[in-house]
Amino acid sequence: MLRLRYYCKGEGSGGILKLLAEVRARHNVPYEVLDLSSDGAYDEKKESRVYERDSKPRARIFKKRTGGSITRLRSRKGRHYSVSTPGTIAVVRDGKIE
Repeated sequence: MLRLRYYCKGEGSGGILKLLAEVRARHNVPYEVLDLSSDGAYDEKKESRVYERDSKPRARIFKKRTGGSITRLRSRKGRHYSVSTPGTIAVVRDGKIE
């Protein structure tokens, strides 16, 4: 079964949550929100763990399907090139992102 997963900081964007609710209502596609913060503050370690768990193992599939590298998710803020997953909406099938 397919579902959508929204990776966000805190409560996420109201506009995106509204869009996800509309997709659920029109197409019967459930969604989940994965907060990448801890105790209301951004948690870089949590984001890194989620990336390692969800995205990195699927990198070859992403590249094959999109023609681009997963490194497009990288952020250049703070002079380090960490992967930035907040704001990403992923399609999930059988617990794995597609």
